[in-house]
Amino acid sequence: MLRRTCHRLRIVPFSELFEYCNVLTSVFSSPGERPCISVEVPGQPNQRFTYGDLQRDIVALANTISTQLDTAANGGDGDRRRSLGLQLPRSRQLKGVFHGDKDWVNAAEGRHFSHDVLVDDGTYNAAILCSPSYEYVVSMLAVWSLGLMAVPIAPSHHYEGEITHVLEHSASRLMIVERSILQTKLPPAYQTLLGAESNKKSDIAASTTTVPSTDATFCVNNVLDISNWMVDHRQKLFERKVNQGAMDEELQVDILPPEAAPRPAPKTSEEAIAAVQAAREEAKRIEEQKKEEQLFDEFRRSLKQTKSAKSSFVPPLTFDDARLDHELNAVFRGRYSELEQSKASPITSARFLINEQNDSLMIYTSGTTAKPKGVVHTHSSIDNQVDVLRRAWRWTAEDTILNTLPLHHVHGVVNVLLCALTSGAHCIMSPFDNATRIAHRLDQGDISLFMGVPTMYTKLIDAVSSFSPIEQTGWRGAVSQNIRLMVSGSAALPVPVLERFRAFSGHTLLERYGMTEVGMALSQPYNAQGRIPGTVGAPLPGVDTLLIGAKEDEAKTAGAKETAASPVLTNGALALRSKSLFDRYWRNPKATMGELVVDDATGLHYFASGDTVGQIPAPVLPSSSTKTTSLSPSAPHFQILGRTSVDIIKHKGYKLSALEIETALLQEPNAFTEVAVFGFPREDVDEEVVAVVALHSHLLKTLLPSFTIPKDDDTQQLSFAPSAVNDQLRKIGRHHLAHYKAPSRYIVVEKIPRNAMGKVNKKDLKKRVAA
Repeated sequence: MLRRTCHRLRIVPFSELFEYCNVLTSVFSSPGERPCISVEVPGQPNQRFTYGDLQRDIVALANTISTQLDTAANGGDGDRRRSLGLQLPRSRQLKGVFHGDKDWVNAAEGRHFSHDVLVDDGTYNAAILCSPSYEYVVSMLAVWSLGLMAVPIAPSHHYEGEITHVLEHSASRLMIVERSILQTKLPPAYQTLLGAESNKKSDIAASTTTVPSTDATFCVNNVLDISNWMVDHRQKLFERKVNQGAMDEELQVDILPPEAAPRPAPKTSEEAIAAVQAAREEAKRIEEQKKEEQLFDEFRRSLKQTKSAKSSFVPPLTFDDARLDHELNAVFRGRYSELEQSKASPITSARFLINEQNDSLMIYTSGTTAKPKGVVHTHSSIDNQVDVLRRAWRWTAEDTILNTLPLHHVHGVVNVLLCALTSGAHCIMSPFDNATRIAHRLDQGDISLFMGVPTMYTKLIDAVSSFSPIEQTGWRGAVSQNIRLMVSGSAALPVPVLERFRAFSGHTLLERYGMTEVGMALSQPYNAQGRIPGTVGAPLPGVDTLLIGAKEDEAKTAGAKETAASPVLTNGALALRSKSLFDRYWRNPKATMGELVVDDATGLHYFASGDTVGQIPAPVLPSSSTKTTSLSPSAPHFQILGRTSVDIIKHKGYKLSALEIETALLQEPNAFTEVAVFGFPREDVDEEVVAVVALHSHLLKTLLPSFTIPKDDDTQQLSFAPSAVNDQLRKIGRHHLAHYKAPSRYIVVEKIPRNAMGKVNKKDLKKRVAA
């Protein structure tokens, strides 16, 4: 054991290092024994991790990543930061174009837009290619703890054209990837970057290697196999616990008194006085040492898990300043030092500190209307999104959510995972591979929230409808009593699907509206009495809306059949303003400015959503209900009419909503299981209303017994249905829609292709239609 000079050690929570990120602060402030992440995959043992596990693993992975970055760092402060691949702290005078208030935007000096100044070279980007798993969570939070930007990639994407687009466009230097995905999705060049010898070494750092990137790997020159790393890390933790016993190895501090040296007897009065003074100082030092030892003994005892079933409290992870040099990575050491300097003096060099305005997360758009763009969010915008949803949907630490959504879009990342982590809640990850299995998982009594896309709820309806009447009654009782909130989003929820699911589950699904660029902007109220079917509710707190070209709805005034629960007052293009808005499109200043809308009346900056919406009067609620909602009871509700570029059809002088037509067609019982409507160019009517449909088996047996559905092939052209079939389907459409709204041409398919978020790429469908 090493001997050192006794001094007053400072016990520091790790959460102090992450004040720029509420998610990290919450994770490192949560009790260590609380369940955090569970993974349930059919055919594999269930995994369960606590917040204590997550805290230790984040720090360990951050140390592994930074070890190699630190090894390459040399030279002065500027070179060191550059070689570490860290972000510079964002200046307060540097803002996204959608975030500046009127005075800031109009200031002649001292203000700059981030998309004009920042160089998007990818030096601090870390691509994460993992399935929804505990490893994904550890990877993303470890990346954030180092001040890097996380770039999630969908493991379901193809390498050519999808994964390659993200890697090339983001210019990510680091890739964190699962072993199975590395072997099946990526070419051998990535395994070469990983290093053949790394699989044979037990050292954790060996799982990361840096070599020059190649044309095949774009800018990636550092690959970390998170699967192997996790195995090595767990093995090391086990070995340490065996060697050191039950004491937490992270908290060992040895404080030894100095050896007593013989003192010569004083010969003069001066020596006697000096001896007395030295004895007093020695006694004082020993007393301080005893107090310090007592402090650490009490601290160690508080960190031991008690054997009592009533109390198993494990405090959040902490460190002391004696461990800075040999246990914490260069980034954490520098950040701690900077924090200490800033406490002593208002002036700090801020070499390692980042702030809430720094880049945090880049999510790529779904690509349903254009080539996927990299949407850059800051820690501030992500924190605001989470804070708003936690309040609106009443998250608590007692919640457990079943996550079956992918983790490369805001629906799964922000609405589910980050809201759970920031609330200290429990997130169970399981793939939506079998609707019957998920239905049975929902009725076990431990799930309090569930969020999905419309196709998931359609499949749950089909699964539960196959249950016996007794099983259906039991399922409804368990789900309605134990699950407090079920949410649908990412695509429009047809009213017939909502009503059928309510009949089976007792839940009126909460619909909301959001985008990659803004997170969630609109939401129906928490109280189910205030929800209007076919709408997505009112603006969430802090969201300001602007309708561009607002006017009274043409179709309603023309006497068309109503398909909404309430009449639309006005419609127009939706623009948004919120602290949750993104910072910029990565490497695309032109696209960033292209979405800017300036309100002539106020001079404020808004983001053009690209959606056309209709406004509907707010519902009249009982006085007791209005007190329990976080949304304004008088705010108009919105109906999404569709993407302006593909869902608004110009037909015979009308602007028709494809989503409204789809909802109307799905109201016919036992006719269509899926519908996608779009406008197809035709000179005499501008655009012809065309519907791509998947047919119900009942319709095929009764009306169309001789019709054969074309085989499902994503590559072949789509053909219009034969005249006899088309006439039968047109009759169904005209029964529910005005003549000018009803589709005139139908295309029958086995199933409509969708992306990972359940969205239909209508532009791709239009391209595949045979001329």
